[in-house]
Amino acid sequence: MTRIQQLAQRRRDLQAQCELQRMQLAHVANHIESQLVTVDRIARIVTLVGHPLAIGALVVGTISIGPWRLMKWVSQGAIVLNVALRLRKLLSI
Repeated sequence: MTRIQQLAQRRRDLQAQCELQRMQLAHVANHIESQLVTVDRIARIVTLVGHPLAIGALVVGTISIGPWRLMKWVSQGAIVLNVALRLRKLLSI
C-alpha cells in the first residue's frame, strides 16, 4: 500500500469516526433536551403558582400523599384527559 493509499484510508477512517461521533452527540443532545422539557414544565408550574406558600403546600402535600401514589394519580388523570380530548375531537367531526 502506497503512502497516498494509506492517507486516503486514514481519511476514510476519520470521516467514519466523525460520523459516529455526530450520531452519538445527537443522541445525547436529544436525551438532554427531553430532560430539559421536564424542567421547563416544572418551571412553568412554579411560575404559575408563584406564591411561596402554595409551593410549600405542594411539597407538603406530595410528601404526605407519597410521590408514587401522586404519580399514579397524575398518570391516570393524564390518560383520562387524553381519552376525553380524543373523544371530543372525534365527536366534533
